[in-house]
Amino acid sequence: MSDKKDFIAVAVVGKPVGLKGWCRLFPHGESLRHIRLPYKFKVGSNHPDEDVELSELRLEGKVLKGLFKGFESRESVDRLKNQDLYITVSDLPSQDENEFYHFELKGMVVVDENSKSIGKVVEVYNYPTVDALEVKRESGYMFLLPMNKTTILSINREKKEVVVSASELEELL
Repeated sequence: MSDKKDFIAVAVVGKPVGLKGWCRLFPHGESLRHIRLPYKFKVGSNHPDEDVELSELRLEGKVLKGLFKGFESRESVDRLKNQDLYITVSDLPSQDENEFYHFELKGMVVVDENSKSIGKVVEVYNYPTVDALEVKRESGYMFLLPMNKTTILSINREKKEVVVSASELEELL
């Protein structure tokens, strides 16, 4: 089996909808919507376990629904509820230079424009108005850093570093 690091969770399977095997899907970001179907995912609670094939995906209002091959009833798809859907990292859609996947940002060092260490990114959140980085300082203090152009000056994949505005940082701390 492949290493867990080869996979990234792109959604959580929700409860069944209707009688024919459809279920709700709760995506992590936009990756799920850009995958060409049919696609074979790994599914599991804490790690990729079993193969499942998503054959159809539809957006109804604000609800994303999926249909898996071989799961033709409400009862059959119910066993996937609350499990993560994983894809291989190599199958993720390519990003523009200034776009990042959450897993890329986690673990990055946060510094101000003078290279003074602020902390480390431990989580990334999608809020309705802004994405935010949860940063842990050496003291253990945690804070949220909004991901906007006035706060985040640059992100360097190679250095694994997020550079933030010192003046914006003062207001947060």
